Amino acid sequence: ISFVCEKLIEVAGSRIDRWIEIIDLIDDFYNEDRTKLIDTITAIPFDGSSEVLRFREKLRQFIWRHETYSAQDWAITSDDVERLKAYHSSLLSNDIDKYYWYFNVDTIESRKSSGLSYEELIKKTNELRQEVLSKINLSLGFDGIVDLSAIVERPWLVGRNLASITQDYQNNLIAFLEKNSPDNLYRMAAGYFYGCSEQQDFAWIEKMAKSINQEKSSTRLLVHFFLSLPPSAQVWELLEHTSSEAYQDFWRTAYKNDWGLNVASEELNQCIKTLNQFERFSTSLNLIRSERKETPIELIIETLKGLVTHPVEENVNLQLGSYTIIELFKRLDKEGVDEKTMQLLEWYYISILNDSRKDRPIKYLYNALKESPSFFSEIISWSYIPETKSPEEEIKDLNPDFVQNRAKNAHELLESWVNVPGTNSDGIIDLEKLKSWFKESIEECTKRDRKSKGYYEIGKLFGKSREKQKNWPAPEICELIEEIDHEKLNEGFIIGTINGSRVRASIRPDDGGNPDRARSNKYLALSKELSFRYPKVARLLKEVSKSYESWADYMDRDKEQKNLDF
Repeated sequence: ISFVCEKLIEVAGSRIDRWIEIIDLIDDFYNEDRTKLIDTITAIPFDGSSEVLRFREKLRQFIWRHETYSAQDWAITSDDVERLKAYHSSLLSNDIDKYYWYFNVDTIESRKSSGLSYEELIKKTNELRQEVLSKINLSLGFDGIVDLSAIVERPWLVGRNLASITQDYQNNLIAFLEKNSPDNLYRMAAGYFYGCSEQQDFAWIEKMAKSINQEKSSTRLLVHFFLSLPPSAQVWELLEHTSSEAYQDFWRTAYKNDWGLNVASEELNQCIKTLNQFERFSTSLNLIRSERKETPIELIIETLKGLVTHPVEENVNLQLGSYTIIELFKRLDKEGVDEKTMQLLEWYYISILNDSRKDRPIKYLYNALKESPSFFSEIISWSYIPETKSPEEEIKDLNPDFVQNRAKNAHELLESWVNVPGTNSDGIIDLEKLKSWFKESIEECTKRDRKSKGYYEIGKLFGKSREKQKNWPAPEICELIEEIDHEKLNEGFIIGTINGSRVRASIRPDDGGNPDRARSNKYLALSKELSFRYPKVARLLKEVSKSYESWADYMDRDKEQKNLDF
């Protein structure tokens, strides 16, 4: 360890950029080695390097951590803390250097060390920030405020707290709301006018809006002024009356990537409705996320539909997107939304619902497949090309991307469907209902030139249904297979059985073909059990057994080869 310490000191030399990385490593050393590193750090000359700001911040964090948790075994001694604090102070040339970090953190003190509640800590932190800004304003003036804003991580906090100590800088800062201003200065100005609006009544906002609109003649500046204000229906109405052009631009850009708006439910719903009018559905979903219970059902449906049917909103990240969508579906389930609407929404979000099948599975589309042979055949026609005709005739007037996405959804729906038509809530199959559905479905598939594909997918369904049936295969399924004995039906049954019983996305233990051989034996035993009553089904199960046996042999050879390689 001592050798490593010596090498770190040798390699770092007096280069501040390297010591920035080494500071975090001090915790890994003890006793003399740790002391040696601290001695070397406190001897680094202050050379005015552009990295000094980062170095100071890294050192401040290190000191804070060891001072806050001084009782821990890993903490450095109090003498070393004081030495580092003295050295850190020597790197500070003014109040900006000393206090800039106040605007990089949520709270200046921790709840543990202060004994205050979070709300009390926030209040105290803002009071300390305002004291610091008063010092900087007094000693360095407006230029000092600008210099501070340029280096902090949260310049909006500088502006908002500055408004609490002085509102004399409105004319200075209004120009910073232009988007071509440096980002930190723009955000500081936005925070300042937000803070001013908290200190003033609404007449001040009206006066500022009128001044900008008439004297500055800048639509963009007016938009950014309104973007800086706390959201409210009153603010939105004022903007609409002040400038129609600015109102349009405002709603095209407002509230991107906001976690939530601090407004009443009625105003939030008004905001979401307006965003939807401007096709801002991603932003709407982010805002609905925080207010699901109060959002009207019609607004939820409108947002979910629009999110899929309109172009993706640029530069907007969906926060908790899949989780939010699943929760909204649960809300719609409770509200008794009509089946057609729910089927459409499930179609739009089929991938998300399939990924969350344990939380909120597909319901309405599966029910439509069970109840409507026509719908089943339509899904088949979207998933497969015609068997005798040219597919171009069917899709010549359709967008290729639409056709591709439709086929993807149809395939995903069929693959995940395991509920056999005619099954009641107790899992018992009504054979006559199943036969009727089967007959009509094959007729509909024949009309669409997908007869063999209809047989195949129904066979797969019968095979996959083992996931829903305790005593599989159900006698009703066996009787239907025995009666029909269609090649494609039988083929689908074999594939569905294999795919439906294989564990998904799991890492196999290194035991060769044993798991697959166990499955092979299981299906072989089941085949023998059914051979007298259902000989055709028994033959298909024997094929399943052979498939697993073949795969087991392959896995045995693969394991043997790996052992030889090792």
